[in-house]
Amino acid sequence: MTAELPARHTFRGIPRSLVVEMGAHSIRLTNSTAQDLGSDILLYSEPDDAVAMIYQLDDLPAHDLWLDGRHHRIKAVPRSTMHIQHLDAYGEARLGPTFDSINVHIPRVALKAFAEMSGSPKADGLAVGAEWSTVDPVMNSLAPGLRLALSDPNSVSRLVQEHLTFALVAHLATTYGTMKTDPGLMPGRLAPWQVRRAKEHLAANLSSEVSLAEVSQSCHLSPSHFSRVFKATTGRSPFAWRQWYRIEVAKQMLRQPETSVAEIALACGFSDQSHFTRAFSRRTGSTPTGWRRGGGC
Repeated sequence: MTAELPARHTFRGIPRSLVVEMGAHSIRLTNSTAQDLGSDILLYSEPDDAVAMIYQLDDLPAHDLWLDGRHHRIKAVPRSTMHIQHLDAYGEARLGPTFDSINVHIPRVALKAFAEMSGSPKADGLAVGAEWSTVDPVMNSLAPGLRLALSDPNSVSRLVQEHLTFALVAHLATTYGTMKTDPGLMPGRLAPWQVRRAKEHLAANLSSEVSLAEVSQSCHLSPSHFSRVFKATTGRSPFAWRQWYRIEVAKQMLRQPETSVAEIALACGFSDQSHFTRAFSRRTGSTPTGWRRGGGC
């Protein structure tokens, strides 16, 4: 028997989400939970030239789905499984009392832009073989980092958010899509000019965030490949190198007694003095004040 569409339910709250830019396009990541939105709700989406990756952080009970008004009964979906849904139809899903998922909205234009940045001739779309129950070890590894970034986006560096997102898109596009990379275009080390340009971008304006997409684009590489070869070349990830550089700049500023520790913290891009002190101590084994009193040694 076909299930009737229920009346739409007013959300109790809003899902936790963040947006990552892919050139001129955006990829949206969302953590949808019954705790945030309320139980027994109706989720709906307008037709869009995009795909959605849905990863279950908890078991999802059987539920009803309508695509352009056509009813589908979806069996119970176990946690740690994923599904890719094409969003070319009007969709409505009536969820039960418990749900917790990571949803990634990827416009096809963003997928194509990522393929071009990676030197791939095309990326037509994404599809999985087993609907609603695909077990993906790579996604299982990425999920904790994505969940942490979604739980409090302001606590996770923009570089880290982008790195996680680009790694996810690269995995989806090469595993479930048509994107291929030419090994001849992907050397294992950065050229000297690329190292210089990347460090210039990472070192500029330490008090503000930096975009991994912009840095990698300046080196004519995709974000995921840039991150990999930057670490292979320098021994540090872009995020770790920038943190190291912040501490090195802070050391130089600490040799100027007229500049307060609080001023140095803000100038070097730390949220406050306590954050700066923790990071400095981990790197040097001494607090900024202690390091300054010791003569900068």
